Amino acid sequence: MRLKIVLRTDKPHAFTQDYNEALTALIYRLITDSDKTFGEELHSKGYRQLGKKRFNFFTYSRLMTENKEWLDKYIPSGNIVWYFSSLIDDITIHFAKGLQRQKYLQIYQFKPVLREISIIKDAPNFAKGAIFTTLSPVVMTLRVEDGYTKFLKPEMMITKLKTNLIQKYYTAFNAVPYNLNLQIQFLDFTDMSIKYKNSTIHSYRAHIAMTGSAELIRIAYECGLGCKNSQGFGMLGLEM
Repeated sequence: MRLKIVLRTDKPHAFTQDYNEALTALIYRLITDSDKTFGEELHSKGYRQLGKKRFNFFTYSRLMTENKEWLDKYIPSGNIVWYFSSLIDDITIHFAKGLQRQKYLQIYQFKPVLREISIIKDAPNFAKGAIFTTLSPVVMTLRVEDGYTKFLKPEMMITKLKTNLIQKYYTAFNAVPYNLNLQIQFLDFTDMSIKYKNSTIHSYRAHIAMTGSAELIRIAYECGLGCKNSQGFGMLGLEM
């Protein structure tokens, strides 16, 4: 389930740091405001299969203009659009309930007014594949020697992206997708570095073509492509 959130500010604002960390904290706080136990367990445990890899099954976009132009540290006056998506309906419902109680959202020192929350219709049928534009940049990592994390470039991350989607599907449904055949192609990309807590995350804004397994494409659309989705990475929108 996917939400479109419209905010408004009458004054421009300049962030002194990347805002992902503040948005992630805001999401967990609002989910917890709706259901304390659910929110705390989502934040501390997430969803696991056989006690292994953890997923939180939600993602969100960059802050944007109404024309979907990305807003980074400088936010002009006017309307701001923000998208949220989750594979798990309860996550979206609790987030929406938490939002409905707010007159404005606090993102560090920035306090835009909450104007509108709307539900975007269910995910389309991906039987013929789709071309996507990233609504937040895609990131994929590889753990190497001594616990060091390597950030992969698009041409090196394809296999890991497929494996990650299969792991998400299995964790969500306790089953393997009927069709495991999936092709992912980066049509173009631009690198983007975002600081999150004490790390610099190397990610990519891109147009991406996906064909093959409609089940796995839906997973990517609903809860994000790649890793660090709940930190504001990997949200996809259909290229129109």
